[in-house]
Amino acid sequence: MTNQQYEIINRSPTVEEHNLLWESVGWGAVDVDQSKQSLENSVYAVVAMYDGNVLS
Repeated sequence: MTNQQYEIINRSPTVEEHNLLWESVGWGAVDVDQSKQSLENSVYAVVAMYDGNVLS
């Protein structure tokens, strides 16, 4: 049995991480420039990780 762990990291996701999440939940086409601007203007963000990988 392996010890897989969830972890919450206090950082903004990268544009690529954000876009992978956006697409994986079916929110439609991603506008990369809008995604970048949205992340830059965010007051607070976290990234959820599981077993060392970003969840998306």
